[in-house]
Formats: sequence, structure tokens, C-alpha cells
Amino acid sequence: MKFNSIPCKIEYIFHIPWNLSIPIPSDSNSFDTFHSIQKHSTSQTGPRIFELGFFRPDNTENRYLGIWYKKISPRTIVWVANRNQPLPGASPLVLKIVDPGVLSIFNNISMTWSSNATMTSANATAKLLDTGNLVLMDQQGKMMWQSFDYPTDTLLYHMKLGRDYTRGIEWHLSSWKTNQDPAPGDFTWGADAHGYPESKLKQGGVVKFRARPWRNNRGSDSKFDKNLTLIYSVVINEREEPFTWYVENSSLIGRLTLSSSGELQYWAWPEDGNKWLLGYKFPINIFDKYNFCGAYGTNSADPNAQSCACLDEKRFVPKNQKRMGNGRLVGWLC
Repeated sequence: MKFNSIPCKIEYIFHIPWNLSIPIPSDSNSFDTFHSIQKHSTSQTGPRIFELGFFRPDNTENRYLGIWYKKISPRTIVWVANRNQPLPGASPLVLKIVDPGVLSIFNNISMTWSSNATMTSANATAKLLDTGNLVLMDQQGKMMWQSFDYPTDTLLYHMKLGRDYTRGIEWHLSSWKTNQDPAPGDFTWGADAHGYPESKLKQGGVVKFRARPWRNNRGSDSKFDKNLTLIYSVVINEREEPFTWYVENSSLIGRLTLSSSGELQYWAWPEDGNKWLLGYKFPINIFDKYNFCGAYGTNSADPNAQSCACLDEKRFVPKNQKRMGNGRLVGWLC
């Protein structure tokens, strides 16, 4: 199963405080530290969880600025800055903050990518937080721009789905085009704000899967950590409608990823683990797909049942039936 732990070459990693230009030699293909981004830990002794740097997927000369887990191998990319503007060939690159406080990538000809910060500051500072959020801040520590506002295919803890009406931002996931191409693919996962918000998986404009309406909730996942508590938080007001999630009482690393094939997958890396473990995925089967059983039909909550039923069997009957692999006839399209 593909989940963006991709074979790739890391060209440069940034680690220590900086607000200067960062030239990237054209022949670089190593893990050597050249310059860095200022890192902010959630605790004074906390380990660095994420890294920011340039990577190049195998079988391509395109380079991307991305974020991945520092101590997890193979590299698991969780955010890509220039997914729509790959940096081809061996041209020298420069990553720098330019006035009035914009993080930018330059090649030897022009600027190829920039953070579209709406706020300005003559002395901006960049930080990579332990949440995986790359932020630009002014001298007073006010956030000017953050990567969490522009997710790619991965929802980390504390990231949001939904909308910020005051800034005109929509938070949603979009799949990679292929497992080796970070360009936006066919699938998206985001909020449907028609009525009470709920999340939908779409292929283009076609709904493929619908989750239950948003709600505040606390849950546990004993599959990975019996002490783990997952918090789901919903805020609805005139300024924004965000859904976010995070964990309590656990050091479990987790992420929600939208695969290039259109599967929503929750992956976890236990503290003593040595590989990603799949917690769940959606759609579970063909019966889990949107409107599969018809406008007046429902599928069983049991993923092994694989059958449709009419909501009211006295008023609705299946339009047709289909024979399953075991020879059993099931109702279809009420």
C-alpha cells in the first residue's frame, strides 16, 4: 500500500536559526547541514520531530521544498511547498526571506515559489515547530504565515479542515498525482459547508465518500496505545469553521493521509515501533462509497456484511439485485 514513504534523495536539511539567504549548490546530493531554520520545541528537552529541506523523488530531476519526520525511515513527506512549481535540473537554488517578510525560493533566473503572506514585517523569522508547522513570525512573535494553512495530502495533529472566512482560506487535503509526483492529484478531502459541516472525499467534483457530521468527541485507540485519547474539536462561528484533532496521554505519532488512489488512511508509528501501522482507511469497501445503495438505501455498519438495505422496506424495494462472489443476492439501489 502506498503512503508517501518514498524513495528520494535529500539535497539539503535546515536546522539552526536563520534569516539570511541560503544558497544550495547545484551538485549537492548529501545530508550535509548548510544552514537552517530556527526551531521551536514544545518543551525545552523535547526532541526534534520534523525536518525541513529539499528532496528529489527517484526517477526525476525535480526538486521540492518539503517537511518530513526526522527519525523515521524511509522518508515520509508530510508537506510540500512548491508542489505546483517543481525545481528541475541542477540549477542552483536560494531559499531566503525577502522584504517585506516573504519566504521565497530562487533559482539562477527568478523567484520560483513564495509564501503568500498577507502581513508584512521587515525582520521576519522562520520557525519549524514540533507540530510540523512551518511559520513566519514578526518581531513581536505574531504569526504572519504558516504551512498548516496550505496542507498537501497529510493532516497532522493540530491541523485544521474547514474554512477561515476572515482570510478566505479553505483547509483541505489534496492527493499526490502519483506516489512519486507531489503535484495535486484527482482526490480531495475537505468540508462541505452546505448545512451542518461534514467531510467529503471527492474525485474532481464527484463525491466518493461522506463522513458523519462533525462533532466534538473524545475517543481511545487501544490498538496502538491503551492510554491514548484522541480529541476531535469543532468550532463554528462567523469567522471560521474548523475541525481539528490531537492526542492526549501519548507520544504516538499519527497522520491522516489521502493517497493518490483515493483512500483516506490513518497511519500510526508507536513509540517503540519500526514501521508505520495502518489504523483504518476509508472507504472500507464498495458498500462504503457515497450513494452506493441509492438515495433511500443504507449499508450495514458491519464492514463484513457487504449488503444494502432499504430504509423502509414497506415503502421502498430494491430497483435491482446483484449476485456476490458467494452466490448471495443482495438488494441494490433503493
